[in-house]
Amino acid sequence: RRYSMYHLPIFSFREYLEISQNIKLDSFSLFDILNNHQNISNNIIDTLSNKKILKYFKQFIDVGAYPYYFEDETKYIDRVSENINTILYTDLVNVVKIDSSKIESLKKLLLSICVSNPFETSLDKLASLVGISKPTLYNYLNYLSRAELIHHVMHEAKRFKNLKKQDKLYINNTNLFQ
Repeated sequence: RRYSMYHLPIFSFREYLEISQNIKLDSFSLFDILNNHQNISNNIIDTLSNKKILKYFKQFIDVGAYPYYFEDETKYIDRVSENINTILYTDLVNVVKIDSSKIESLKKLLLSICVSNPFETSLDKLASLVGISKPTLYNYLNYLSRAELIHHVMHEAKRFKNLKKQDKLYINNTNLFQ
């Protein structure tokens, strides 16, 4: 079969506000934000009808990453679960040719990453918890990272090998915790 790869990033907070509040907000460069953040934030707050930006940020953290929240709020968690399962059971099986019998190990790995503290996750412990070898763990982390379900931050001290920091694993966005 042929497949078409298309990268659609999750919503930014600005995009979420625009859609949820039916407003138009300007985008700003990092330089503008660093030098004029008070005026920018005041203008954004003034644009909101109830001026409660933290309320909207909490909503964004919970349900603002994916556009299907606006289709049916009551089925949002189900849609996120369906999305994860589609990535694992269909996309990874067909794109990276992983054996479908290994998907349960991938799900267990993803769940372990969700419930662990990123600063306490040892890759050796994670591999034994999931029941896979360390090389297989690195392959699985690569698959989950390419599928944008996790962020794998690798620290490599090239000059000082004894100072190698532990890798950090983060879930891609807070909506996946649902």
